[in-house]
Amino acid sequence: MKLLESRKIGLCVMLLGLAWLAASCASTAHFDYRRAAGTMQRFRHPISHQTVCVEPFRDFRQAVGTEGRGAATSESGTFALGWLPLVPYAWVSKARPEVSGEHNFATLNSYWCQFDVELAGATVASLNYSHLFSTPCVLAASGVAETDWIFRGALYDTTYEGERLTYGVTYLLAPALWVVGFPTGVSHNRLSVGFELVNRRTGKVAWQFHYSGKANTVHWLYWNVGKDASRYPQLMRVALNAALYDLSQNFPELEVP
Repeated sequence: MKLLESRKIGLCVMLLGLAWLAASCASTAHFDYRRAAGTMQRFRHPISHQTVCVEPFRDFRQAVGTEGRGAATSESGTFALGWLPLVPYAWVSKARPEVSGEHNFATLNSYWCQFDVELAGATVASLNYSHLFSTPCVLAASGVAETDWIFRGALYDTTYEGERLTYGVTYLLAPALWVVGFPTGVSHNRLSVGFELVNRRTGKVAWQFHYSGKANTVHWLYWNVGKDASRYPQLMRVALNAALYDLSQNFPELEVP
C-alpha cells in the first residue's frame, strides 16, 4: 500500500514537472525598458541648450543565415539533452534571441524585440529623463535629422544562453528536485552596444562610448518563470547611465560651429 502511494506521489511530481515544461514554453515576452530594474541617470541642470535627436540603432550583428568566424548567428545546443541520463543540464545559445527557431528558451517560448527601434526608444527615454539637454530629445529616422546633434547607437551583441537543469536524472526525475526547491534553469543575457554624438552640420563624431555587459537569471519552479530575456532592458539602462555620465563629463568641450 505504501509502495503504491509512493509511486502515485512520484508520478504526480513527474507530471507536475512535465506540465511546467509545457506551460512555461508556451509564453512570449517583450522588451520593456520602463520596467527595467534600477534608476535612470539624472542631472540637476542642463549642460547644453542645443538640440539633439536619436536615430534607430545600427545593427552590426551578422545577418541570419550567414557564416563567418566568430559570428555564431545560428542557434546551437538543444534541450533534448535533458532526456539523457548523467547529463547535468541541457542548453541552447541564441545570437539573435528575437528570431524564432526550433529551440525554446529555458522557460520561455519566444522573445519579441525590434532591437534597433527599442534601444533607440530607450535612449530617448533616458536622455529626456537625464535633463542633459534643455530641449526634449526626439526619435528621428536616419538621414532626416534637423537638430544640432545626432545621438547614434550601434548594436554588436545580444547573445542569449539558457540551461535547463536536470542534475543527471533526466526530465523524468528532475521535477522531484525542482519541487523541493532546486533551480529549474539559468538564463544568461549579453549586451554590447556603442554610442556616439555626431555634429549634424559637419558629420564629425565628437564623442564615443562603448558598453558590454552580462547578467544572469536563475529560474525556479514558481519563480522567474518566463524572465529568460528580462535582463536586456536592465543592461541597456546600465549602459545608458554610464554613457550619459561620461558624456556629461566631456560635453563642455563639444560645441556646434
